[in-house]
Amino acid sequence: MATKADESRKYQVVHISNEQLKKITTKRRHQMEDAVSTLIRVVRVPLAVLSVIQNLLIVIVVLRYPTLKKNVSNLLIAQLGFADFIFGVGLCIRIAITEVHISTGMFTFESFECLCYGSVTILGVHLSQTTMLMIAVDRLFCIRFPHHYRTMQKSGFSWIRVCISVIYSLVGTGAQFIHTEAGRSVYSCSAGASWNVYYRIYWVLFAAVLSFFICGLYLISIPPLRRSSADSFIRCHRSAVITMTTIIISYCIFWCLPNFTYFLCVLFNAEHSILGGAIYFMSLGSGLFAVLNLYLYIWKHREFRYCFLNMFTCGPIRRSAADCSGVGVFKPIHPVSV
Repeated sequence: MATKADESRKYQVVHISNEQLKKITTKRRHQMEDAVSTLIRVVRVPLAVLSVIQNLLIVIVVLRYPTLKKNVSNLLIAQLGFADFIFGVGLCIRIAITEVHISTGMFTFESFECLCYGSVTILGVHLSQTTMLMIAVDRLFCIRFPHHYRTMQKSGFSWIRVCISVIYSLVGTGAQFIHTEAGRSVYSCSAGASWNVYYRIYWVLFAAVLSFFICGLYLISIPPLRRSSADSFIRCHRSAVITMTTIIISYCIFWCLPNFTYFLCVLFNAEHSILGGAIYFMSLGSGLFAVLNLYLYIWKHREFRYCFLNMFTCGPIRRSAADCSGVGVFKPIHPVSV
């Protein structure tokens, strides 16, 4: 018959075992988080460098050749390249700050400083997303309203779009400093962990609304191209459909999915460390998409490709590339019955 001492000893053993199990589980979770964080840190370095270099080259090539500057759609591509260049610079700043914190052993940070460190990246994201929305609208008008689209081919109109994108991006980036608590400490020096609850709601709405419109506008633009039956345009239309489909898939994977993850973290009131991890995931996805922009938006554009190659090979621009240099993708097509 078990005595009270035996029962007490048994309870103590079980209690100690549960405490040990909890410590082991917590330790393994931290090890896994550290491994994932290290992997993201390593992957972000080449992404940041590639984003800065190749998007700077995009801007230089478009501004270098008058044949490209004549089309305002090409100026939109230069605007997107500039936006992703800003994002790449911000990502480089974030990487440098993170490495400094790790080397100095800092684990507690002030939210205001972390917002300052990430402000360039947030500005780049705003510029990139608003420009992508303008490109989607540009494609819709180009395909469905080609006659009206020709009247929009003016440099003044392109500057209006640039001003709208820049002003909204500056306001959207500066809004994160509103109602920021002075001296508030965070354990993950990232924008997502430092934002107040109002800006987190804004970011979720910003990402959701732009994702909805960008994907929706591209989906609306595809059917007229698929229904077109003109023999001289079939190959170009097929290329346009493939390009737009690739853009939508890549956008959903590298932008929508990370932001949906952040939305779930905000919805379930996750810890600051988890919010910081979600922001790292978002920056990784945005970095991948910034690198892919060269291939998704430009490499299918033959005229730009020839200008890009000729610039670095010192050869003449091949005018023969203009026969299908953007039909249905960067130039207005013939009227399509819809």
